Amino acid sequence: MEVDLTAGKRSDYRPEILQANPASAAAEFAQHSERLIFAVMEEKLSAKPIPPILSYGSAKHESLGGGTYPDCGETSLRNFFNIALYDSKTGKFDAGVLSRLSSDHPELKVAPSLQSFYQTHSDPASVSSQAVRDAWSETR
Repeated sequence: MEVDLTAGKRSDYRPEILQANPASAAAEFAQHSERLIFAVMEEKLSAKPIPPILSYGSAKHESLGGGTYPDCGETSLRNFFNIALYDSKTGKFDAGVLSRLSSDHPELKVAPSLQSFYQTHSDPASVSSQAVRDAWSETR
């Protein structure tokens, strides 16, 4: 039996086929590393759902005297932290991850304002609001 993941669609990922014939799956992955990467990412994404991904917008910043700026870089960074801190069991962002990371790796300096932001804004349902976007803009 040959494992075929050539189309690369989520519906093509069927772990039961891979588990039923690991030798065939290993041979397929050895010949086509992109299929291995696809399978690994599908496994990761199916195991841990991710929070809503934010689109870019505009945010206020105090240095602009009430003016706004395009927040594409800030939004990309916030999407990264949102994914890293999302707890799929509670459906919330877990700021405690930052505390544990800081305790386990004292060489990493987690900004208190980052932890405070996620303690205050732990609900993914509010991530796209203008108030939260502006609050992230002021986080240093």
